[in-house]
Amino acid sequence: SLASVIVGVIQVLFTAVAALVMDRAGRRVLLTLSGVVMVFSTSAFGTYFKLTQDGPSNSSHVHLLAPVSVEPTDASVGLAWLAVGSVCLFIAGFALGWGPIPWLLMSEIFPLHVKGVATGVCVLT
Repeated sequence: SLASVIVGVIQVLFTAVAALVMDRAGRRVLLTLSGVVMVFSTSAFGTYFKLTQDGPSNSSHVHLLAPVSVEPTDASVGLAWLAVGSVCLFIAGFALGWGPIPWLLMSEIFPLHVKGVATGVCVLT
């Protein structure tokens, strides 16, 4: 539950930062930075899953039918910071660029008489 609170706080903070910085930094720069941060964080999250794939907490583990201990028995528990950190980094990167900028651009590029329908089609797509 603490990880959920951390992710929510990071999303609010970085969305506010994006709103304040968007016009000064430029949309292209923010989209590029956002994409790079999201690629890095997704790679870190994939690394976490690669490092923990052989652990007993993996649902596809061969010995799943064996009695499960409530105590953590593997080293992957020490890597939980990597999972939470990479998700937080992804949320921060997304909130800086790829989250708010497409919504802003949709409101700017469509004429007023088709804005409602065109925005709906974009969201659906």
